[in-house]
Parts: sequence; C-alpha cells; structure tokens
Amino acid sequence: MQIILHLENKQLVITYPGSDLDKALESVEDPYLILQAEDLPVAPRSAWTVDWTTGIVTVDPGYVEPQPPNWDGLTAVMLLNAEWLAATNIVRGINPGITEGLGSAMTQLSSSQYNQFAFLFNQICTIAEVPQSQREAWAVIGEGCNMPTEFLDIVRGVGNGE
Repeated sequence: MQIILHLENKQLVITYPGSDLDKALESVEDPYLILQAEDLPVAPRSAWTVDWTTGIVTVDPGYVEPQPPNWDGLTAVMLLNAEWLAATNIVRGINPGITEGLGSAMTQLSSSQYNQFAFLFNQICTIAEVPQSQREAWAVIGEGCNMPTEFLDIVRGVGNGE
C-alpha cells in the first residue's frame, strides 16, 4: 500500500510495509498528516484544503477540473477555416511533403510529442507568410478546444516543441 505523508509545504510518498514509517516521521516537522493514496482528492495539491485538526482533505469549491483536449473538434474547425486552407494550399503547391506530414505529426500531439508538429506548422506559416494576427486567431480556436499550452505556444509562434 502507498501512504502519502502530507506536509504543509510538500508531500512524501512512501510504501508501507517496506519503508520504516517511524523513521520517516522522525525526519519531518509538524504538522503532518498521513493519508492512504486512495483517500486523496483527485485534484492538484494547489486546490486542496487541509484541516489539520480533523485530518480531512477537501478540494476547494472553486476548483474546476480541466477538460481534455478536443482534437477532433480542432480538426473539424480547422478544415473549414479559410485562412488555414489557403495557407496549406500555398505550401502544398511548393512542398507537398510538409502538408502531408502534418497528419502524422498531429497524431503525436496527444502523447505530448510536439517537435515534428512545431517544425511543420512553422514551415507552413513561414512559406505561406501567415501574419502573427492569424496565428493568434488560430490559437484562440485551439483555446476553445482545450489545447495544451505547448500546442498553443507553437501556434502562436512562441514555442518550438521542446
């Protein structure tokens, strides 16, 4: 079983039995709270409120769980976006390999692999001379589809996928 040793400023995860729980407790300062992993709320620690007298951990009422990226929704919108279609048509006429590789690069995004997408997307924007205002408009579409920050940074031209 995993036990979470929750401190005011950090958290330690220890496996019990197998770890010397008493020894681990000697090395920490008060206050601390021991929780089993399955007792923890499903939210980032920044959204937790710990009642140190009762040992109850709750999630702040204003916390909203982030929605997953809507890749299908983004694809549907972009395939109807006149500026995107114009840019990709320009590039397709000059170097079709760039636009052909974009589909493969998009499949890697859901596993947080952004390098290939960043390269191809930036090539499209450079070759088609896409203005920054259009990149920002595409990023707004991405925000509406809950795209990850790394993706949005690439679309805006401020990220390189690393």
